Amino acid sequence: NVVYDWLSFNAGYNYIDKPMVWVATLYQGKDIAFMRNVNFNHSKDLYASIVASPRFGWYNPMAEIDYTQSFLSIDGFDINKPTNRPCFNFRLNNRFNITSTLKAFLNMRYKTSRLYDLQYSKQFAQVDVKFTKSFLNDALVLGVYANDLFKTDKERWTMYGNHNVMTKDCYGYTRCVGMTLSYNFNTAKSKYKGTGAGNTEKNRL
Repeated sequence: NVVYDWLSFNAGYNYIDKPMVWVATLYQGKDIAFMRNVNFNHSKDLYASIVASPRFGWYNPMAEIDYTQSFLSIDGFDINKPTNRPCFNFRLNNRFNITSTLKAFLNMRYKTSRLYDLQYSKQFAQVDVKFTKSFLNDALVLGVYANDLFKTDKERWTMYGNHNVMTKDCYGYTRCVGMTLSYNFNTAKSKYKGTGAGNTEKNRL
């Protein structure tokens, strides 16, 4: 992990010995599929991300690029799955400080297709917007939001199993509009510091 001012970077590598993975298989060779946990030999994961969050007065963006790629060893198992491919996730969150009490948010995300273990997921995207207005010295906050404006956050995947393949292609109805109202107590951020009633006991220990 490396952090410098408003820029951060992290990268990593995971090696998992004998991972437990959900696998779809046939029940006694019949046309009946069921899920069960199977121990594979090993799996490896590579990941890296770059996050930039500069400030330009009233405009505060946050841009993020993520890379992930997994490698599951299926030696000894009769499973035909696609080759491993990298996955990239792009995120851009925008905050606009219109006034000291009025803020607007525009968040966008796009994720490429990914193969994780035995499941291949197709790409998806999402755009959300939100406005907040605070009252009473930021004690009362009113928010109005709309999620998945373009109805693009779809669930589409294929799971490769032992002599069978399972697929799902649907929309989870994540597009919505809503309103939130919250009240923040103790906005002065004062904290109760106690009277030291436990000092005697701590000294004894």
